[in-house]
Amino acid sequence: MNEQARARGEKVFVNPRNAAAGSLRQLDARVTAARPLAAFFYALGELEGASLPERQAQLLQWLRTLGLPVSPDTRSVRGVAGCLAYYREMGERRRSLPYQIDGVVYKLDRRADQERLGSCHGPRAGRSPTSFPPMRHSPS
Repeated sequence: MNEQARARGEKVFVNPRNAAAGSLRQLDARVTAARPLAAFFYALGELEGASLPERQAQLLQWLRTLGLPVSPDTRSVRGVAGCLAYYREMGERRRSLPYQIDGVVYKLDRRADQERLGSCHGPRAGRSPTSFPPMRHSPS
């Protein structure tokens, strides 16, 4: 998307999150529809008629069985060392992924822990985003 915008002399997006947010805020739905957007699911906002699984890993599997796209790169890790190793690995793989990322999100596996921690940011309860430095692109 940035390559096409650059070729047209238009503004480019700083990161994938800004590209998605800017695309969804378009007043003209045709602009949004023309952009190559995709999403991975990792949570539910509200659920009626069923109970949430007790663990995040179980929720991700359930979302997959419902046919919703879930990142193939999710993984359960233990402790700070596991989080740091995953962050380094994803940073190294970042340029070769078939989708763009600007960081990783750590989410507690046990839903009870997510709820106990609470949050002043609503859906961010029990998760912690860690951003990568911006990728540098050579001018074309």
